[in-house]
Amino acid sequence: MDSEEIYLYGTLMALAKEQDEAINKLVDGSLGFFGKSRIQSRGRAIGKFLNKIADYKTKVGIKNIRESIDSDLEQIKNGNFPKRYSQESVELIKNYL
Repeated sequence: MDSEEIYLYGTLMALAKEQDEAINKLVDGSLGFFGKSRIQSRGRAIGKFLNKIADYKTKVGIKNIRESIDSDLEQIKNGNFPKRYSQESVELIKNYL
């Protein structure tokens, strides 16, 4: 991954982590009104960042974008990324694909 991909995936994973935490709070019943409204907008932001990653991969000539993103997410899940993220966050992203 180059620096642009690391930035895109880093932002995507931070959003996924926040979304995962919000969903857990929602299940526990401890999420407030504004937190509930943020879940939907954060979900849209996750979709937008996945589109940005797909656009970048198209720009650099990758043909099978879905397979490439899946491979990158596996690398992130296995710890091959500057920051560690939970498996739940990675799986949450896969649900948006």
